[in-house]
Amino acid sequence: MRMIHVLSVAALLACLPSVPALAGGITWTRSYAVAQREAKRTGKLIMVDFYTDWCTFCKVLDRDVFTDPAVVAASRRFVNVKLNAEKEGLQSAKSLGVTSFPRLFFLKADGTVVSSIRGVMPPDELTVALRRLASYRGSKRP
Repeated sequence: MRMIHVLSVAALLACLPSVPALAGGITWTRSYAVAQREAKRTGKLIMVDFYTDWCTFCKVLDRDVFTDPAVVAASRRFVNVKLNAEKEGLQSAKSLGVTSFPRLFFLKADGTVVSSIRGVMPPDELTVALRRLASYRGSKRP
C-alpha cells in the first residue's frame, strides 16, 4: 500500500514540469506590474520571457536552459517575469513588437528596452549574456 502511495506522488510530480521550484529553475513572477515595482525598489533590470503554450522552443528553453545552475545563478541578478504573449502578456508583447517565440527582453524599471534575445541560446551562452547585461549601468547586484 505504501508503495502505491509513493508511486502516486511520483506520478503527480511528474505531471508538474512547469513548476520552477521543483525543477530547480529560475524563479519567475507572472505579473509585469509586480516585476516593475521590484525593479524600481532594487535597481535591477527586468528579464521578461515571452512565450506561448504552443511554442516548442519555449518548452526547450524552460526544460534545458532555465534549469541550468549557471543560468539560474545569473538570473538572480534580474527581476524575472514570464508572460504568455497570447494571454496576460498580450499587450506587452504587442507594444514591444514581439512576433516570434521564445523572446527575452531586458528592460529598465521604466520600461526602456536595454536588450533582447530571440530564440533558444545554449546555457553557457545565455549565462555570459546575462552576466554582461547584469553589469549594465543602472542595475544593481544583489
